[in-house]
Amino acid sequence: MLTNRQSLRFIPSLAVLIACSGADLLLPGDGEPAFIQVTQGNDQTGRVGNPLAQPILVLVTDARERPVADVEVAFVF
Repeated sequence: MLTNRQSLRFIPSLAVLIACSGADLLLPGDGEPAFIQVTQGNDQTGRVGNPLAQPILVLVTDARERPVADVEVAFVF
């Protein structure tokens, strides 16, 4: 049997579960951008306002981790 203290640990998890299970939850559909991953050019340093030595390349995938073409990606600092 759970004590009051143990049962209180489950309240935040339960609140998140309830909040995420509503009909208003909108997840990316198939073919829509869901993830972005740097594939080349990560870990570079440079001066502000100057181009980096190598371009930064990314892979955008949908919820099933399939590549999504023609997605505009903007890096804002």
